[in-house]
Amino acid sequence: MRQQSRFRPALLWWIIGLVLLVLVLPKSPTQVMAVPLIDTYMRVSAGAMHTCAIKDGSSLQCWGYTQWGETNPPTGSYRELSSGTSFSCAIRYSPQTLACWGKNTHGQTNVPSDTFRALDSGGWHSCGIKTDQSLQCWGFNTDGELNAPAGTYTKLSVGDGYACAIDTTQALACWGEESRAIPAPPIGSYRDINVGYHTACAIAVDNSIACWSYSNSQPFTPPSNVTYSQVSIGMSHGCGLITNTTTVTCWGQGMAAIYVPAGSFTSISSGGEHTCAIKSDRRILCWGENGSGQLNVPIESTPTAQGFATRTPTPTRIPTITRTATATNTATATDIPTATATATDEPTATATDVPTATATPTDVPTATATELPTATATDEPTATATELPTATDEPTATATDEPTATPTDVPTATVTDLPTATATPTDVPTLTNTATATATNAPTATMTIPLWRCYIPWAATK
Repeated sequence: MRQQSRFRPALLWWIIGLVLLVLVLPKSPTQVMAVPLIDTYMRVSAGAMHTCAIKDGSSLQCWGYTQWGETNPPTGSYRELSSGTSFSCAIRYSPQTLACWGKNTHGQTNVPSDTFRALDSGGWHSCGIKTDQSLQCWGFNTDGELNAPAGTYTKLSVGDGYACAIDTTQALACWGEESRAIPAPPIGSYRDINVGYHTACAIAVDNSIACWSYSNSQPFTPPSNVTYSQVSIGMSHGCGLITNTTTVTCWGQGMAAIYVPAGSFTSISSGGEHTCAIKSDRRILCWGENGSGQLNVPIESTPTAQGFATRTPTPTRIPTITRTATATNTATATDIPTATATATDEPTATATDVPTATATPTDVPTATATELPTATATDEPTATATELPTATDEPTATATDEPTATPTDVPTATVTDLPTATATPTDVPTLTNTATATATNAPTATMTIPLWRCYIPWAATK
């Protein structure tokens, strides 16, 4: 009963110390769950199997097919952009020079040194309107693709070996595919032009639309019951923005013509078998074929830190309590003492093979305990050893809240109120009837009691 009553106050102090430890430990800064960074865009251009766009910060972003470096655009600030078959080109902000990247089997990325105000990329070549409004083309040239007409122009569009432009009088001019007998472009006043892989469409100033084929295939034309503010023609489909609305409609063949998303859009671009558009919130939405990831618009270009609020305990020191008992007088005994250490209400530690001493009593043994410095950790419970055993007329050592040794015919040492008691005798001298053991730097019995460490689930760093 006495041991239990002594154990309870000690346990209470341990609990109080633990609570204080949690309260005073430094806290790490609270991290709030971050919202993914979703980019907004100024321009988008769908190529054959990849897509590129200009972000609001004027930098370039590409995704999709990347065998030839199609998705590795150069750094810098850009104002205009166009994607062709496995390559793309863009106009820098200042000066308005060109940069092209991707496949270069036909010189399609070998840009001229002039400055430009507009450009468009097609199958294997590109054309641009220079700052003086004249035309210049580069890349593949087996069928007159680079033979742009003279004059001044405001709009242009490049397809697969064929290109058209609107001059300053709003008339259409087209070139390329010289080996084929293709029809001439329609006559009239036009404000916009778009050339796909087989079909070209032009929007007149009255918003009516005219389409024609420059290959052996039949042109695919948009529904005639509506007018369009913008059109974009791909390989086998086309899409457009309905006049005075932000609604997209598509026609032709393939998934891009069938699965048209609802929403509010401001611009549109059709590629090989997919289409991308900029929504009213300036984010990009793509639909159609996705065999090369050309629909996978990056939603987080710069990963942001994501985590949870945490509190991480950081102890400064872990104290270790060491007690050393040093005998200064000669110890003799007639009986053979046996020491057994037993911890009650705690895991039991028993010392065996305890050395025995047999001698003729001469003096009354005196055991003097000296105290080593106590290590105390900041913001941790403090353990201090006090009142080490003192020998009396009988070989009896008594310590407050420490192991108590009570001699009988066979002395027994009992340890109480300690979380763990471990007795490990090493190299202790053995006395015979004629031997006298004098301990100066006598063997020391060391008990190391590590303070309790705890794992706090909510304190774990994720």
